Amino acid sequence: MDERARRVFRSFMLGSAVAATLATLESANHPALAVTGLTATPSSTASGSSPAVSLTWTTAFTPNSTITVNIGSFTTNAESDCATSAISLKSGANTVSLTECRWNADTNTFTLTPGTMGVTSITFPAGVLTAGAPGTTQMLLSDDGAAPRATNSISVTSGSSPYPPDWFQGYQRGSAVEACQTTWNPSWAMWANNGTGGFVCVRTTYFDPRLAAWSYR
Repeated sequence: MDERARRVFRSFMLGSAVAATLATLESANHPALAVTGLTATPSSTASGSSPAVSLTWTTAFTPNSTITVNIGSFTTNAESDCATSAISLKSGANTVSLTECRWNADTNTFTLTPGTMGVTSITFPAGVLTAGAPGTTQMLLSDDGAAPRATNSISVTSGSSPYPPDWFQGYQRGSAVEACQTTWNPSWAMWANNGTGGFVCVRTTYFDPRLAAWSYR
């Protein structure tokens, strides 16, 4: 090997060593970069349906790191009750405690804080997420508020929901200060007072598959 070849070889080895060192440091500081094999289940669902949705990956996140999931075109009924929505975390076959759960409507994300084991899967039980319009939606996964580290697509097909349709209800009330009955919410509507408008109480009755019963919002 002549001197020029030796210099090229030394430069290549030095560059490789630096790249390897940076990659090692980056992986140590952002373990989620090592996430591979992210899968979303089901891979396909019907528009308007509310199936159980699971995200599973092969490399565990760092214990206690915050996990963020963007739910794409899905909607959720857990916006005001995230902590009791029964979202589950696992590390392999072991259940991981969920110490905090927050929903952010502005960013369309759930932020989940697990316990002391590294998480490898998240499951949203049936009824928490509802599929939007037909098309393809992406579930985005990241940790500690970083940019999305992994994505997986779910195909949304045309179809009717397997659950009964929501039922919107309302009744007129006498004034703005008149209290609504339990499970009803104060509002104003044009249909009150023979179409001239007035104060009303409203609610939406919907079927909650988690409870297998009708509920109200």
